Amino acid sequence: MRIKKYVGKSEQEIMARIKEELGSSAIILNVKGIKSNWIFRLFQKDKIEITAAVDRETDQLNIDEKELELKVDQISHQLNNEKQENRTKEKMKDLIYNHLMNQEVEGEVATALLQGIDSLEDGCDIHDIIRIVYRNICQTIGTADKIDDVISKEDKPKVIFFIGPTGVGKTTSIAKLTADFSLRKQKKIALITADTYRIAAIDQLRTYAEILSVPLKVIYSTPELIEGIKQFNDQEFVFIDTAGRSHKNHEQLEELKEMLAMFPQKKVYLVLSATTKFKDLMSIITKYSALYDNYAIIITKTDETTSAGTIVNLKYYTNKSLSYVSFGQNVPDDIAVINGGEYAKMLLGSLGNE
Repeated sequence: MRIKKYVGKSEQEIMARIKEELGSSAIILNVKGIKSNWIFRLFQKDKIEITAAVDRETDQLNIDEKELELKVDQISHQLNNEKQENRTKEKMKDLIYNHLMNQEVEGEVATALLQGIDSLEDGCDIHDIIRIVYRNICQTIGTADKIDDVISKEDKPKVIFFIGPTGVGKTTSIAKLTADFSLRKQKKIALITADTYRIAAIDQLRTYAEILSVPLKVIYSTPELIEGIKQFNDQEFVFIDTAGRSHKNHEQLEELKEMLAMFPQKKVYLVLSATTKFKDLMSIITKYSALYDNYAIIITKTDETTSAGTIVNLKYYTNKSLSYVSFGQNVPDDIAVINGGEYAKMLLGSLGNE
């Protein structure tokens, strides 16, 4: 059974999303109003939360052309009404492969996502082919590595480091997650910023910390960081914003490596931008992996690129867990846990329109 909560401005809007994402077989478990924190109403109005459930197997298997926004007539036209069934299957493979390439999916990755089509019988339905690709994408993306799932020692806060290059939206992502955890999930959160290179980053976090009534500490050295975490022993989570480091600056990376090494109990998220060229992303990952290899990836600025392939490329070549994707500046709305099914729909959604 898959259970999911939806938050929106009206029941009509949420029900439409539930039907689109979970299908007509979804069951409504609960409906309640959510009143925003009075200060936070500067950003958003009161909303409605609906909890829905659907059988997981049904959710995964019943993928049709409406959910994927596929237009079968257009696809059939592109297949040129081939009479030989095996040629039609090959045409369909070529169509999907070219579509993935247009989305800047790497060739090796696109080929992997088409695995299993050749085993289908000649004369197979178009939707059988799409279903295989959909499942391959979901399996490649895998299960999200969420902050909620981080385990720490008893009576100790969960220490969460956010690392990454400059300009990727790291501080904004931390603000979104802080708002989500403190307001929506009612978790006790503390913020520490070590990003003393950028005064604007400190001011940005301080503003959100004040609005959300979340404690914030600015530190300038690793010993101060140790003391800061001890100071927040009564919190459930401590989010640490590190200074953005260029993957080409060896000295800065070594400083970060030494800082991370001081904390055996921690979770690290590497924040990357979807707008960065894939070749540069792999270079960044190589450098950061030398510092600390057990990290998950947050992908930002997905709304600023028309190519969706970066996400599946990252997962395929790094085999690192994906966690969150962000898609705008709104706090806390424009960030979400990565979902393989939703991503597959996005990646395949314009198939047949090219």
